[in-house]
Amino acid sequence: MNIILNLLVIRTRDIEALSQFYEKLGMNFDYHRHGNGLMHYSAKIGETVFEIYPFLKNQKVADNSLRLGFAVDNLDELIADLKKTD
Repeated sequence: MNIILNLLVIRTRDIEALSQFYEKLGMNFDYHRHGNGLMHYSAKIGETVFEIYPFLKNQKVADNSLRLGFAVDNLDELIADLKKTD
């Protein structure tokens, strides 16, 4: 049996800032909603859909145990660029 991760959804208080961070890694986001759902950002990473949603109505903090790992080209350049970001 092959298992393929095809959807990853994370939530944040500031979806604009988080989408801008991941755009620096090379992701291209669409801003949309599904039906009557919440507006959110969505990007494809290979066959995986990566979505950034705002917090749920009563949510106060993001999941503090989630870990994501991405391989990126030009890591030193990326780190320098991220350090320039407020």
